[in-house]
Amino acid sequence: VTLSPPDAARYVLEELRSFGWFPELKSQDELEPRLQVAWQAYRRAEDQWRQWAQQHAEPPPHDEWIMQCRRASEAEKQAQEAEHLRAAQRAKTAADTGPEQIWKIDLPEVSSVLSQRGVLPTCFSPAVEPHAVLLRLGGRGGHAADMPPARLDAMREALEALAGEEVQVHMVEIVIDDTVACAAIELPPIIPCAFKFPHVAFGTKPGVPLERAATLLEQVKSGKPMTGVTSIALPSRRLLTGRLVLATSTQPPPPPPPPSGADTS
Repeated sequence: VTLSPPDAARYVLEELRSFGWFPELKSQDELEPRLQVAWQAYRRAEDQWRQWAQQHAEPPPHDEWIMQCRRASEAEKQAQEAEHLRAAQRAKTAADTGPEQIWKIDLPEVSSVLSQRGVLPTCFSPAVEPHAVLLRLGGRGGHAADMPPARLDAMREALEALAGEEVQVHMVEIVIDDTVACAAIELPPIIPCAFKFPHVAFGTKPGVPLERAATLLEQVKSGKPMTGVTSIALPSRRLLTGRLVLATSTQPPPPPPPPSGADTS
């Protein structure tokens, strides 16, 4: 059985004492404190040496390879983040200076409905060429400035792939206040939309932009109590057929919609 260093030292001292070679050798009880102090000093020195060796030792080849992969991954992540920032800046610049581009679904069936008497309040102007806006680019009112570049690119690719296609949407709810009338619609899953609540505007009070419809729907869907708002859920969804197109306009963007309840007369 292998003895521990202190026990081995005690054994050697007892052997020397039994041979009588060192008459002046102190007793075991007198030597025990010194033996413990020496053993503790040795352990501290050994721990310090091990720590120094670990700090200065070269990492194994496998660990070094893992570290290199991590550094490369971090560098790639930083490069991607920098590119996203540059893309966002380019998108913001284009949004402020470029012509307005609107991805939309033209819904001509809505025009035939709006032409009927009594559909809209008499003080409302019906929408010209009713449509559902999916993504607005360029101009100060575009979506690019408020959207992550990766999502914006994915939406544009999906819309470009569907450009010119005939699509079907469902009208599910009609919402009217004293400034705008619109309908909430449901889109096919493959069609992306920058708006949280896709919709088509029916008409507005003179001087109120059609973009007011998006604000109204968000307020209604938030569930907060609102006065002067009529919301009608259709008992059965109405099917509408339209075409997904890209429209370009050099006209300045519309002014921001007025807050709910504002006097627009």
